[in-house]
Amino acid sequence: DCTDGYTGTLCEQIVDCGSPDAPSSGSVDTGGGTSYGASADYSCDNGHTLSGDASSSCGADGQWSSAAPSCDPVDCGTLDAPGSGSVDVPSNIYGATASYSCDLGHTLGGSASRTCRANGSWSGAAATCDPVDCGTLSAPESGAVDVGSTLYTGSASYSCDDGHTLVGSASRSCQSDGSWSGSAPECEPVNCGTPGAPAGGSVDAPDSTFGSTASYSCDGGAA
Repeated sequence: DCTDGYTGTLCEQIVDCGSPDAPSSGSVDTGGGTSYGASADYSCDNGHTLSGDASSSCGADGQWSSAAPSCDPVDCGTLDAPGSGSVDVPSNIYGATASYSCDLGHTLGGSASRTCRANGSWSGAAATCDPVDCGTLSAPESGAVDVGSTLYTGSASYSCDDGHTLVGSASRSCQSDGSWSGSAPECEPVNCGTPGAPAGGSVDAPDSTFGSTASYSCDGGAA
């Protein structure tokens, strides 16, 4: 019988376990030796974690003490969709990319995409979907505007001061492109028309709009 780890007629040959297989997405280092007593150390590529024994030794029976481990890609976990938006995550393992999008009338805040990194975290920060803001509206001359909200789907109502009539649309809404629908109305003074002159007299009416004054006078000899 030969001493453990040796073979041959004269026990002159040291047992050799042969080169161990490297795991997919990983490597193995035997330090240049594969004979009895040699050690094989396994490692994984960036973005992968080792599952199994990290090392193996060549035994007297010519077999490595353990099978090659596996190198599994890092899992970054799921991502939540933003309010009023969605996220497309085809995969959540190392190297995968997630894309965000927003519903109509909302704008994307933050990164539009994120990547699963080697440390198991997603790059960047979660995106937000903020409603479009159409901005403030100016009141028409001799009128007012009541803006319930300047955000998408918000509405504004116009009114005129006494003695004025609204010309145009009385309301507008905030649209998905960030603009108000329609155009601003105007408040035009009421027109009373031309007053008729009395029999045997005359009327002086320089203007016929709200607030104007008409002056009457009689011809000579009229009561």
